[in-house]
Amino acid sequence: MLRKRLIGTILVKDNVAVQSYGFRRYTPIGSPVICAEYLDAWGADEIALLDISASKSRSGPNLEMISKVAAKSRVPLMVGGGISTMKEVHDTVEAGADKIAMNTAFIRQPELLREASENYGAQCIIASLDAIRTSDGYSLYRDDEGRDIVTAAKLAEELGAGEILLNSVDQDGSLEGYALDLISKVNRAVNVPLIALGGAGAPLHFEEILNEPNVAAAAGNYFQHFEHSIAVLKHHLGTKGFPIRQKSGLEYMNVSHTLDGRLKRTPEQLLLTQMYEPLHQ
Repeated sequence: MLRKRLIGTILVKDNVAVQSYGFRRYTPIGSPVICAEYLDAWGADEIALLDISASKSRSGPNLEMISKVAAKSRVPLMVGGGISTMKEVHDTVEAGADKIAMNTAFIRQPELLREASENYGAQCIIASLDAIRTSDGYSLYRDDEGRDIVTAAKLAEELGAGEILLNSVDQDGSLEGYALDLISKVNRAVNVPLIALGGAGAPLHFEEILNEPNVAAAAGNYFQHFEHSIAVLKHHLGTKGFPIRQKSGLEYMNVSHTLDGRLKRTPEQLLLTQMYEPLHQ
């Protein structure tokens, strides 16, 4: 049985890692390099580095940042943002990317996806699709043609995408769960693996999405809220029977979790907290 994947997402705006809320508000976190170092240490199966300002500024991929992040990532690194030519695809791979994610390029110049897939292999090329809810389903976000998300996903597969990163604009930053109807609809329509992104806020949300066949779970805000979040989540999913790679060197066999995925405090820890709380009042 294939193991389920958890993918840590680093969203970058103006060279700073940020948390995103509905594609409208952004809270700075800090260095993308440090984020990658922690995600790798906590046990992410893959890391996605997505630069949301590179395409808008037409500055191209930040190769220096990509190289530094790649140096901290011992797992496959997906990179997206600002890639609009085959030379930029090549330079991004040379900088350390294992996979290339195309979002704006897929909308504006879909043949680049086909050319990249033919040159580097489908396993290297990801179609990054942002979906927004409409009155009758989901459409591709910021697409002048107003294409239905299923139509866009089928085209991405036809052009040679080896995977589809499917992000829900409506769920982004909500911590209320993935858009299960969206993921299920697209998953039934294509044969390539999906990566679900947008809305994760508790272990239950990961259980729900990983029950979908051929789907990996990506998260940004959730994995950056507290330490060891990926390793703790992996232990939880393991107890639920999901085939998943555990983080070696970290032991959680005798602990329990809160509903949002944090470790529950022991009575001794609670006592220490009560002892020290007056000092901060």
